Amino acid sequence: LYPPTVVVGEPFIFRTKITNHRNRIEEFSFAIKASDHFLVSGCQTSAFKVIPQSSYEFNHTLVPITAGKVLLPHFQFLSKTFGREIALTSQDHYIFVKPSPLN
Repeated sequence: LYPPTVVVGEPFIFRTKITNHRNRIEEFSFAIKASDHFLVSGCQTSAFKVIPQSSYEFNHTLVPITAGKVLLPHFQFLSKTFGREIALTSQDHYIFVKPSPLN
């Protein structure tokens, strides 16, 4: 989850939520791919487990450094059970970044 528009130089929170609808513990790995349009704070790689019928949420602070319609950093979640990337995270996501106002 992220806002539809942001401003260059103003941090915002990018939230990712993984929900386990299965009846067994699921294991995942997580990695953020480098971006030319954002500075990223927070964990860059991780491995974690999600218990049945529950969710795990990641929050990252992003700071846009380029104006225009830009590609968000790629947040990759791999299912260790299925050995592949989760479908929703394999898609490209764009956000509109406004120039910073002049002082």
